[in-house]
Amino acid sequence: MFDVFVGVSINQKIFSKVYPRVFNELSSNKLLDFRDKIRNQYGTIIVGGNTVKVDNPNLLNKSNSNIRIIIDKYGNLDLNSKVFVNKPEKTYLILLQKNTNYIEELKRRNIKVILLIDANETKILETIKKISVGKVLVEGGGKTISFFLKNNCIDNIKMIKFPFLLSSDSIDLFDKIEKTIFLKLKESFIIENKFIYEEYEIKRGMIL
Repeated sequence: MFDVFVGVSINQKIFSKVYPRVFNELSSNKLLDFRDKIRNQYGTIIVGGNTVKVDNPNLLNKSNSNIRIIIDKYGNLDLNSKVFVNKPEKTYLILLQKNTNYIEELKRRNIKVILLIDANETKILETIKKISVGKVLVEGGGKTISFFLKNNCIDNIKMIKFPFLLSSDSIDLFDKIEKTIFLKLKESFIIENKFIYEEYEIKRGMIL
């Protein structure tokens, strides 16, 4: 099973068009070290294509021992993104729409492309589980996290709350959730008197 790890505002927003880089700009060295400590526990890190577009994350742990899985719906990601440039052999791209030139260039860069046109959710999950290594961490975005929650694949939700409120037109982390999910708080503490870390366990048998 998988875990979620994500940064949110106090009101559970994950992206603002007005301040698109606000999470990166307010992250401290200590917070980034904590993020790396979390990542070091996992062999696979998953994000959706939009997270690559918006955040351009590296998605590697300190030892570069993990693999990255990108779920790419449209086949139009920037080929200069960090996931394609830094240790490209560590990247698997699950592509849901065919783009021949795009695929050829990715393969030339030693990126592993898995084409799943018109695949249902079961097929996508089977593919992810087949290529995953060790424990799996889902880092975003909201639609990707909701996809795994919907399919009962998540065991724990780990989040860092940043000390700001984002406007109502910002993207909410859980606005795509289709059912009620009950959680148990496992851990909570403050980092640098500024950031709040919370970890929740999904309560199996209590999903409506």
